[in-house]
Amino acid sequence: MSDKKETNREIVARLFNKRTGVVYQNWIQAWGVTEKQKKKRTIYVCSSDDCRVDETGGPYKVKIDD
Repeated sequence: MSDKKETNREIVARLFNKRTGVVYQNWIQAWGVTEKQKKKRTIYVCSSDDCRVDETGGPYKVKIDD
């Protein structure tokens, strides 16, 4: 009788990969990847009427590394 239940490590690895796109190795590596992601933030930029990139003028998502 084989038990196909997913272990806690497998759950963590699957969710970590889904969240970050990085293959889970251990908690130290996961901590480093998470800290690196915290340094990135997304801001929304809108252009004024006299300086539009396109007809809508934004807002645009811009990712910034702190």
